[in-house]
Order: sequence, then C-alpha cells, then structure tokens
Amino acid sequence: MPMKNGNRNYYAIRTVENLAKQTDGRIISSTTYSSEIQASDQLSNVLSSKGNFSSPTNQRFNHIVNTYKNGSNYVKSKNGQTWYSQNVTGPLGSTSGRSIPSDLAVNVQNAALSSLLDQTRSAIDLSVDLAQAGQVKGMVAGIFKLLLYVKKHPTKALKQFYSDFLRDPKKLGGKWLEFQYGWKPLAQTIYDCGVAVQQDAFQRLRVRGRASDQRIGKDVSRLAQNLVITRVWQDSVRAEYVCNFAIRTDVASALSNFTSLNPVSIAWELTPYSFVVDWAVDVGGYLRSAESACLMASAFKDGYSTLSMLTLVDHSESQNFEDSTVEIQLSSHGTYRGSDKNRSKLGAMPFPRPPQFKVDLGAARAANAIALLTQHMR
Repeated sequence: MPMKNGNRNYYAIRTVENLAKQTDGRIISSTTYSSEIQASDQLSNVLSSKGNFSSPTNQRFNHIVNTYKNGSNYVKSKNGQTWYSQNVTGPLGSTSGRSIPSDLAVNVQNAALSSLLDQTRSAIDLSVDLAQAGQVKGMVAGIFKLLLYVKKHPTKALKQFYSDFLRDPKKLGGKWLEFQYGWKPLAQTIYDCGVAVQQDAFQRLRVRGRASDQRIGKDVSRLAQNLVITRVWQDSVRAEYVCNFAIRTDVASALSNFTSLNPVSIAWELTPYSFVVDWAVDVGGYLRSAESACLMASAFKDGYSTLSMLTLVDHSESQNFEDSTVEIQLSSHGTYRGSDKNRSKLGAMPFPRPPQFKVDLGAARAANAIALLTQHMR
C-alpha cells in the first residue's frame, strides 16, 4: 500500500483532575476531563512513482512523531494559603523545529561518494612514491646502518643504546612517524601493485557506496524561577550512491590505477603536514574524489543517491522554586522523532562537495599527533 500525506493524533483515555485547595483541605475549584492528546504523527512531502532498482525514480518523505510533554505541576500560594496540583500536557515547542546540521550531511555524502569512487580505481599513487624516493632510500639506508651497528657492538652496548633510545622522546617519536608514514605506506603500495597487475581493466558495471555518521548533544536552558529545560538529541545521517558505468578500457583508466593524474592532488600530498590538515578538513580526500569523478564521468550511465536523516530528541522540564509568596514543583517529559528520506535520480556523474570542518582524531592519530609534537622538542 503506497504511503500518503497525512496527519493523525493519538489519544489516551484517562481522567485528569485539577484542584485548588485551601490549607485546611477545602476544595475551592475542581475541573475534570477524560481525554487528552498524547502524540501527533505527521507524514508529509511524500513523492511516489513507479520505479525499480534498474530504473530508479525520485522518492521522498518526512515523518514526524511528536509525543506531547506530560508530567505534574504543584503550586502553593503562601499569601493566599491555597495550593493546586495539575497535569501538564502540550506540544514540545521549539523541539519540533530542529534540523540536521548541514556539515554533518555534507561529510557523510562525501564519504559515501568516496567509497563508491574508491571501487573504480586502486589506491596506488606512484607519483607521490617516486617524489619521495629519496626518503625511502634514507629509510632503507637507516636499516642497514642499524644492522651494522648491531653487528659491531657487544650485547651490553646494545642494551645501553636501546635504553637511551627509549628515554629520548624525540627519537622515539621520529621512528614512530617513520613507521606510520614511511614503512606502512610503502608496504601497502607494493601489495597494491601486485594486486593491480593481476587484474583486468575496470569491469564492474554497477557500484554502490555507503556511509553513515551521527552526532549526540545536550542543550540546557535555565530560565526564571529555576525553570530548567533540557533537550538530549541525536542526529543520524546515512547516504548511499549507486551508479551504473560502461566498461572502460582507455589509457587514462589504466594509468589512474597506478598514479594520480591531477597535479594539484600530487602537490597537496607532497606538502609537509598536509595530512594533519586532512584530520580536520579532508582536502586530500576531496581532491582524490574530484579526480576520480572526472575520470568516471564519460563512463557514467545512470544511478541514484539516497540521503536519510533522523533526529531524536528527549525533552524534559523541571522546576523547584520557592520564595516568600509561592512554592513551585514541576516535572514533565516528552519525546520527538523526525525522519527525512530523499532518493534522487542522477542525471550525471555526482561530484563531491567542498569538505566541511570535522576533527577526526582517533587513537592512532592521537598517537601520531603526540609523535609530531616530540619532533619540536629541544
């Protein structure tokens, strides 16, 4: 059954009584009602047309489920010697207006497109390796120098050398960086070259790339009379690209499996500490994806992209206030769930968007950053 635009409200049948009393227990007023709105369910912007994976069509919908805040409110008037207790209900207000940050969506879309493009060519870039041949030669010479040192010196001297090495942060950090950005990439290049020479030209007609990410946060607003509004939110984004390509057997395709063809990309990779910049703004990944997109543009046949975004919000209000005239105790809670899914047919090869700022610093990169800092120690 196809989806249709529409709104509906959920009702919970129960009795709620609002009372106002004097301190001696006498009821001044009483109001009773037997139903209240608990949640609203809204489905909108639905686009539906016949299509399948071979001939994709544009599809979109927004789905919002807003559970109204619910709780209790106790108010005591000290001057009038009266108090009342009432049920609290109502919409969540500004919560329903929350939207996914654009930088999160852009980064996920770029990651999904990069995943797709990485399948159309190898990760080898011999141009960079050739430009750094002098450094590779130096690393190999350092190994032979170390072997000669071990051969000439007795065990006691070697133990002292090793102990001194471990106590020198600059030397230790330097060797760590040499391993991370020298030996590991060199070994990966050798392996990738062996794999590439055994494979035929790019033959895959249908390629899929996916990526996802999320962001969690908490907003706290403190208003008058100790009223605290807390929103714990989670934004999730998933992106997918599916493209169909023609078989490529041209020279550019063969060369792209072994080297970058973009001088700007080569220059960036050879720029000192460019990889540190990529931890925050992935310039290198953007240049690589842009080059791959240009190379595959002539082979592109058709495809589609899907962007799914989900926002979850846990909304609560609390108040504990007392002065010479009144005492207030409030507690209420509600939830919000908003989802948006948009599938678009691609009329041309998709091109990556400019990367957004995002500090991507895991355990390995944190260790590399520490090693880099040691190189500037005296």
